Amino acid sequence: MNFLVVGTIRNCQRQIFQTIKCLDKSLYFANKIEYFFVESDSDDKTLNSLERISKTKNNFSYESFGRLRTELPIRTERLALCRNRCLDELKKEKNSWVKYLIVVDTDGVCRNINSNHIKECLSEEGWSVFTANVRGAYYDIWALRHNSWSPNDCWQATKDQLNFGSSRFESESKNVYSRMIKISLSSKPIEVDSAFGGFAIYKKLDIPEEAKYIGLSQNGGEVCEHISFHYSIKKNEGSIFINPKLIIGPSPYAHTKYSGILGLNRFWARCFTDSMVDFLKKSLLKTKKIFSN
Repeated sequence: MNFLVVGTIRNCQRQIFQTIKCLDKSLYFANKIEYFFVESDSDDKTLNSLERISKTKNNFSYESFGRLRTELPIRTERLALCRNRCLDELKKEKNSWVKYLIVVDTDGVCRNINSNHIKECLSEEGWSVFTANVRGAYYDIWALRHNSWSPNDCWQATKDQLNFGSSRFESESKNVYSRMIKISLSSKPIEVDSAFGGFAIYKKLDIPEEAKYIGLSQNGGEVCEHISFHYSIKKNEGSIFINPKLIIGPSPYAHTKYSGILGLNRFWARCFTDSMVDFLKKSLLKTKKIFSN
């Protein structure tokens, strides 16, 4: 079982150590494993951490694009560039030994992955991609495409609904937070058109040569870069699944704090407070104009 583990990294000077430790432990059974990470635009000591790891691990390498924000101000365009560099690395002749590609987030979401569940994934038939689950609410809705669960771009749907006159609470709770359901560990693998969730295993042979990440829409707007990559795999008759048992750790609170009944109540309170603050600011501005006249 031969793995190339790749990921993009920015401002993760501490989390990268935890991520590598987690992956080393969960992939202990590998015949061969290599790590390759692509960095850009870090404001902390991420580059120092990467250099430190590369000096202590012979199977670890990285590349830095330096500052991309001036040339590429949209985050997803930068992510797509970095992820495509990872694909280029996969295609190199020196990596012809690779059987499985693992794409991982380096921001600390990967805490403790059961190696037995990875082995179970690899022993299954009829899959091209297995993506991860978490303990708690499923959080990566933007990368998710499923006909009934999340059929569209959740944030674009939110914007559209706002333009139709819905409130922020109505639009975000419907299109984002209500989709953050808890997936039972006993559930069967869920076939999707796209998903990520911080960790995904790909059969190298099922990744089409033309597959690539795209982070911009045709009109230059921000889109999730995973969608185009997974579309190429599906178009090539590949199968993508969320494996409920493939737990990488707890739900990241920053993403899921507004999920569930308590979370939605918290979100309603925030929206109400924000609207009151906005109302007061407008009232004060209006009062100032009246007195200035």
